[in-house]
Amino acid sequence: MTRSGTFYPLIVLILFPSLQSRAQEAVSLFAGGTKRVFQPLKAPVGEPRVGAEFFSSDRSLRLDIGNAIDVISFPLGRNHRETVSLGAEFMTWTALRREEHFHFPVDAVDYLFGMTVNYRLSYDSITFCAVRLRFSHISAHLADGSYDKVAGSWRDGRVPEVYSREFIELIGAIEFGENLRLYGGGHYVYHIDPGNLFPWMLRAGLEVAYTPPRPSWFHSYFAYDVRLAGGGKPVGNHSFQGGIKFGAWNGTGIRVFLTYFNGLSPHGEYHDIRISSWGSGFSIDF
Repeated sequence: MTRSGTFYPLIVLILFPSLQSRAQEAVSLFAGGTKRVFQPLKAPVGEPRVGAEFFSSDRSLRLDIGNAIDVISFPLGRNHRETVSLGAEFMTWTALRREEHFHFPVDAVDYLFGMTVNYRLSYDSITFCAVRLRFSHISAHLADGSYDKVAGSWRDGRVPEVYSREFIELIGAIEFGENLRLYGGGHYVYHIDPGNLFPWMLRAGLEVAYTPPRPSWFHSYFAYDVRLAGGGKPVGNHSFQGGIKFGAWNGTGIRVFLTYFNGLSPHGEYHDIRISSWGSGFSIDF
């Protein structure tokens, strides 16, 4: 953990008077599911979700455990076409290896926690604008699966190093019903270790879904995310995901998908390693 722990309570104190003034205007506490003001992005790593991805190239897998919730939300304007929420999110994404006898040594784990301020505007019945302002902390760690007890050394000569980021991220999206979402934005890292990493990141992407007339709980979809981030200079990182969602598209359900990633490793302890891998996976959406 870092010294940024006092930053989040400060944001809450700044926003609290505004929340109080809206207390009489249909304030919702702990709204989730389809009421979430900004739905987490589906393709990129580092978004709150619960699931796993299995990669065929090196018999590795990634385990995601996390969720995001709107703690409090309230409408704006006379027609209530606008909604603002204050949310919280927690997330881990873990690198594991598949070995015989159902063993999965843990190589590395990354932690994210933070708060969000979210905004949603309804232009008409099918067109929406959504914005997410994120204040988050990420730290990364090598785990015991990276240590070779027989050789008495760390695998591949990589030793644990301090890796942490505190950043502000702004993402804006245009939604056309539940079938298409286009988004873009970026973030700035105001505290980072190691210090030679690039502090800026730019991101853009899309999500396309098809829902047949019947059954309405079945959705095929495709999601793509590209971001410029990296070490001394930005590098293109590409994430693809395509599959089937069972359940409400923006609510509770399960996704089964194929995935492809090309870019620098999403794990902070391997931030300087470029990878390219296909895989399959699932995600349980809350």
